[in-house]
Amino acid sequence: MLTVQYLGNVTRHQSARADLNQPVALSVGNTSGKLDVRPYPSAGPINGQLNAFSANYNALGVKFDRRLSNDLQLLVSYSWQKALDNVDGDNNNIQSIYNPQLTYGLASFNRSQDLNISPIYFLPFGPGKRFANSNNIFNRELIGGWELSGLQYFASGQPISVSANNNADTSPNHGVYANLTCNPMRGFRRTRFNIFNPACFAQPAAGQYGTTRSVGSQPRIFSTNLSVLKNFTITEHHQLQFRAEAYNLFNHPLFSTGGGGVTSPTLGIATSQSNSPRLMQFGLRYSF
Repeated sequence: MLTVQYLGNVTRHQSARADLNQPVALSVGNTSGKLDVRPYPSAGPINGQLNAFSANYNALGVKFDRRLSNDLQLLVSYSWQKALDNVDGDNNNIQSIYNPQLTYGLASFNRSQDLNISPIYFLPFGPGKRFANSNNIFNRELIGGWELSGLQYFASGQPISVSANNNADTSPNHGVYANLTCNPMRGFRRTRFNIFNPACFAQPAAGQYGTTRSVGSQPRIFSTNLSVLKNFTITEHHQLQFRAEAYNLFNHPLFSTGGGGVTSPTLGIATSQSNSPRLMQFGLRYSF
């Protein structure tokens, strides 16, 4: 069965934190360039919730489902998608309450493409199968009853955000993003450790807010999980199952960076491993 679908979601009046008394102008004699005049001069920063932001999600979804036939079952799902918002979640502060469109772009959790392949294969050995099908104890207890299942996952990398020093205003309740000067995915030699070009980011001028909330891309995800099962029938109502599982089967490390600050010496360089090393586990299950 092949299924093709469109998925969409629109959010209006999304809640997020903001300095409700964020500075909006320069005071007389202010030579620093940092905005310091608040709408309510007698009050300081007012950290509150503001239901004034937008988000949307659009995706093409494709699913292929092959029911169990000739010992093989297969499920493949693919998504081509885009998630856009001003701010991720209601516990984050907007950069500028007066110009939220500066940070409208890809959500930090966005992955433009996502592919899952999940097969289950009953090996064709043992009684009733194509090979070694005689019903003797060797074929029944050792050769037959084996099953393979797995999950192969591919996905695009998530976008990157680069922060800067807050030279825009005197509010302590929000961060500021860097400015973009070129395409951060070009003009450098990309390796598994050098993820983007740090020369493409700059500190905004005094009184100015940045625009690079979500740019570029983290490395792609490649993950393989595999399970091997063997079922033993003791009696009609008693069964024993042996299971061996491997997560990140090929022990393939995926490096990533949190983005960091525009002045960081490690900007653009992998600072962490985003997946776990290969993990193997074994188990026995007795059913009655």
